[in-house]
Amino acid sequence: MNLDKIKEFLTQLNITKEGKLEGNKYIINLGDSNAYSRMYTILDKSELVDLDIENISMNEEESKMIYLSDDYDLTLDANFNDNTYTLTIEEAND
Repeated sequence: MNLDKIKEFLTQLNITKEGKLEGNKYIINLGDSNAYSRMYTILDKSELVDLDIENISMNEEESKMIYLSDDYDLTLDANFNDNTYTLTIEEAND
């Protein structure tokens, strides 16, 4: 996984928050529900990614939305009970 390419892609999405590479995933800790909401808005308005409507998982405890691009799959996760919010970037599955 090329970290420079990931950061370039995130810059194109106007995502400037730093994350860390863990194995084959780049994970950005969003910190709180406000940052999660801002990230949702960025991804939802972007023409570079498409929401994978068939794989949305949402209930009162957690939310998981997957956005797809040509090169990357982005997973926006929220655990409302634990107050954990992340964006995970992986290379796209062909």
